[in-house]
Amino acid sequence: MSEPLHHHNSPVRRQTLRLHGAHHVLMGASVPLTSGSQLAVGLLPGLLIFGLDIILVRWSMGLPPQTRTGGFAGRPEETRRGTLRFCNGQNLIFNLTGGRTMSLDLIEVTAANVDIHRTLYRWDHEENHREQFTCRPIPALPDWDAFMESIVHRLHSDALRIFVLWDATMKAPLGRVTTFDYNSRNRSAEFGYYLPPVHRQHGYGREMVHRFLAKMFADRIWPLHKLYATTASGNIPSIRLLEGLGFHLDGVMREHYWFETEVQDQLCCSLLAREWKLR
Repeated sequence: MSEPLHHHNSPVRRQTLRLHGAHHVLMGASVPLTSGSQLAVGLLPGLLIFGLDIILVRWSMGLPPQTRTGGFAGRPEETRRGTLRFCNGQNLIFNLTGGRTMSLDLIEVTAANVDIHRTLYRWDHEENHREQFTCRPIPALPDWDAFMESIVHRLHSDALRIFVLWDATMKAPLGRVTTFDYNSRNRSAEFGYYLPPVHRQHGYGREMVHRFLAKMFADRIWPLHKLYATTASGNIPSIRLLEGLGFHLDGVMREHYWFETEVQDQLCCSLLAREWKLR
């Protein structure tokens, strides 16, 4: 979604993709990388995600390719991504837009983290463009009790795992990544992510997904060989995000996203564990 969230009103694009070698790849989450570009995210029905379907959310953010620069005062080297500057690869981050030092971490949300679930539930209710984020019918959002009952059941059964990019300074989540449909035979899982409007265009999306990939490819609960995601063919920022993280385009579902003004294809993209380790 872009800032504010909206979808592209361009015709179906089948040739806009260039993935590693071919070129546009994308997964259910996306985010590229030029100021004011759009971003996509994949969620489940119940968390913008309820009903059990994948929801792709698009948002805006600016993330230029990662570069190494001279450090701040006293810091020898830093990594800068968009409006964030990451000091020596640690969790201490300086937000160039907000002018404050932050401490970010990716944490897994359990059934006991009720306050975090309340925030995620509020994000779903405040999102006004859910119809743009999935190819499936839009389910009505459940009440709080039904929402928690569904989430707790899926978390306890390991059908769903939820992660948030956590701002330890403000003690609040900035965005969410969900992963689901784990296949123990081929060791694969699907995932998607979401950031509310207030946290878009700050570089949080790419940082969140990058940390998620690093965590999941080293995970012992789901020993993964592959992570994959889907997105609409018109979601260029999402395509660029996935491409920037090394995803490959596996296939295309023709005319799979039906919007009010156009029909778009669905792109299916994946990243293998060995490809991640070579980055």
